[in-house]
Amino acid sequence: EIVRQLLEMGGMYALEKPIGDMKFVVDVQYIAAMNTPGGGKNDIPNRLKRHFCIFFTPLPAVAAINNIFGALVKGRFDAETFDESTVESAEKLVPMTVTLWNKVQAKMLPTPAKFHYLFNMRELSRVFQGVVLCSRDRFWKRDGEPGSFGGKVDTPQGYLVSLWRHECERVFCDKLTTDQDKTWALDLILSLVKENFGEDVYKQTAEPLFFVDYLREPVMDEDTGEVIEANPSFYESVEDI
Repeated sequence: EIVRQLLEMGGMYALEKPIGDMKFVVDVQYIAAMNTPGGGKNDIPNRLKRHFCIFFTPLPAVAAINNIFGALVKGRFDAETFDESTVESAEKLVPMTVTLWNKVQAKMLPTPAKFHYLFNMRELSRVFQGVVLCSRDRFWKRDGEPGSFGGKVDTPQGYLVSLWRHECERVFCDKLTTDQDKTWALDLILSLVKENFGEDVYKQTAEPLFFVDYLREPVMDEDTGEVIEANPSFYESVEDI
C-alpha cells in the first residue's frame, strides 16, 4: 500500500517529527518486475497493478530452446575438431538437459521452507556455460590420440558426458537442501545418461569427475623468467578436490 500511495500521490507521510509532513518524490519513473505468484510468492493488490502497463513474458518454446543452445553446442563441438562420437554426443546434450530441467521443475516445487527451488532459463544457461568453456585440449582429436581424461573415463565421448554430469550437479543438485532431493536428482541425471548413451558411457561416468580452472602452472617467459600469466584458466577435470 505504501508503493501504491507513492505512485498515486507522489510521496508519503513522514513518521518523524513533525509527524504528518508529506514527503514528495519527484522526477522518478517506476519499473517493476515479479514472478508468477505461488510457492511462497505473494501476489500484489489490484489497486497497485492498475498503475502499471503489464507485460507477461512466457518461457520460449522447446524448439526455440533447442535452437538457441543447440547452436552453441554445435559451434563448440564441430566435426573438424572432434571425432564423430563426441559430435554426436554433443547433439544429445540439449534435449537431455531440457528433459532434466522439466522434470526437476515438476518435482522440486518451491515451498515456504524451500522458497529458492526456482528453476528457470538461467539454469540451462549455466549448464551450457560450463560445457562450452571446457578446455578443448583435454579431448581434442589429435591424429587419433585422445587427451587424458581421469577416473574411469577412457573416451572423448565419456569425458564430454562426465562434464555434462558435473555441470548438472553443480547447477541443479547443489541448489537442493536435503539428501533425499539430491539423491533423486542425481539418479535422474544418471538414468538420462544410461538411456541416451548406453551402458559403456554410463559405467565411465558412474563415478564423478570434478571440473576446475586452477590446475595449470603459471606461464613463464623462458628468456627473462618473468611470469606472463600467473593463473592461467583452463576448465578441466580432476578426480578429487
